[in-house]
Amino acid sequence: MSGMSGSQQQQQQQHLQYLGDTSAALPDFGHVTLSPGEQFPRGVTAEHILVFEQLYREHCEVRQHCHELCLYFSLY
Repeated sequence: MSGMSGSQQQQQQQHLQYLGDTSAALPDFGHVTLSPGEQFPRGVTAEHILVFEQLYREHCEVRQHCHELCLYFSLY
């Protein structure tokens, strides 16, 4: 916050308090449990499922971050 006046710093703190702590906004997704010998559609492997799980989690985190940024910048 360097370069800001005292009132600007106070206003920014108020905005951050308004937004709240969103670090816990995403639920704990847990992990996909694959049963041994589980059948998938042709061309889909267990590795595909696990990669999709990770990509989906990252997608949700990025989406949440973008939402937070939109809220933050809409306050200015």
